[in-house]
Amino acid sequence: VQREGFGGGGEDYDLDGGSEFQIGHRFSTREAVHMAVKNYNIRRASEYRVVESGPDKYVCRCRRYDAGCPWSLRVALPSC
Repeated sequence: VQREGFGGGGEDYDLDGGSEFQIGHRFSTREAVHMAVKNYNIRRASEYRVVESGPDKYVCRCRRYDAGCPWSLRVALPSC
């Protein structure tokens, strides 16, 4: 299910590998978030797992998070 304005709308993550995630980054749809996370992990040959996923929140982190891997991402729809 796509939700317009996921994360406040705006430009999506640069899927060609030229950008990193940043605090305040905005995505146009939920699918854009999923594609960005998949692409990010493919480029780095790492694995991630989804910790929480709902209509207005998406949280994922490195599969080795408990072993010290610091990578995590939380995307939420801002409250209006």
